[in-house]
Amino acid sequence: MNTRAACCVNILVVAALSVVVTFMDGCGPRTYAPSTPAEKAAYNGISSAYASMDAGYAEKKPDMVWAYRQPGFGVIDQTGQGEDPDRMKADVDAKIQMADSIGCQSTIRNMHLSGTTATIYVRERVEWSIKLPADMPKGFALPTGDGGMPSMVETTVAKDTWSQTPQGWLLANRVVTSHHMAARREDQ
Repeated sequence: MNTRAACCVNILVVAALSVVVTFMDGCGPRTYAPSTPAEKAAYNGISSAYASMDAGYAEKKPDMVWAYRQPGFGVIDQTGQGEDPDRMKADVDAKIQMADSIGCQSTIRNMHLSGTTATIYVRERVEWSIKLPADMPKGFALPTGDGGMPSMVETTVAKDTWSQTPQGWLLANRVVTSHHMAARREDQ
């Protein structure tokens, strides 16, 4: 293949990946509409689990956030690296405890059902308002050190794999396809 043809192929691959990323993240929440009775049953069970996890954030109850994780639950981040589930849980639990208020919304964007396994493409948006201590050094973690109220917004698009178990639908693993975080001061 000559250099010009190889360049065109590379441009087409990049363009195709851009379309996939745009489809996955989009400009706003899109919901999935199941079409078969089996998909509807799985969708109802899994969307109920996401709603319960979202409520766990809002009610500051970490046990609700983690209740639908299957033993051995694993996460692959957007760089392809595995995350330590215990460390991730400790980080999320600490943020929940520090938060003054939390809002979370999970939106199922797409679903594929194969027997007792469902692959879900989900968009999760978590907004945290955190009261930092007045004696925290400036520039530490968030752009405030004077006791101001910073707000963090995290948006994650992920491919989740759920397994139907005797206990209901449980989240087996998550592959993060994109993760964005922004922080701002509420008084600015």
